[in-house]
Amino acid sequence: DSDITSDINTITNTPGVNEILTIQNQLAILDTKHQEKPATTRVLAYIAQLLPQGAKISQIEVDFNENTLSISGETNGINETNKFADTLKFVEFTSDTELVGRVFSEVVLGSYDTQTSTSNYSIMMKFDPRIFNNQEKIALKIPGIISTRSDTEKPVIEFTKPVENPNSEGEE
Repeated sequence: DSDITSDINTITNTPGVNEILTIQNQLAILDTKHQEKPATTRVLAYIAQLLPQGAKISQIEVDFNENTLSISGETNGINETNKFADTLKFVEFTSDTELVGRVFSEVVLGSYDTQTSTSNYSIMMKFDPRIFNNQEKIALKIPGIISTRSDTEKPVIEFTKPVENPNSEGEE
């Protein structure tokens, strides 16, 4: 009996014991904790919007502490792999219809190999943590771009008719 009395006194003298022990207070904390956690269910929805047709995923790794994402899989060739990586570099997002910015940064095509008709790939990137904010409605804005270097950095060269030399009247 004295042990029980001693333990009860220890518990009742603990600061904030009512907040610790009451279910009501624990329930009040749940909403706050739920809002703090990332909306992890969005991962597959985002990937589904960005993945090129015919591409396959073998592995996805997401680190919400470091805000990193890694995707591995197979595409229909190295050109499709490059388009996928470039699309990831340029995709933007909106929050409540306001353009916020780029979704991914530091997009790196870590590895790839080419076989006869397919290409295995591994792409690593950092993501903006706001895209997984439970309290915001996020929409991706996927660019319709030609992203290969030969297209984006193509110099504009215009050819014109050759200027005739006025001093060359029929001379060859």
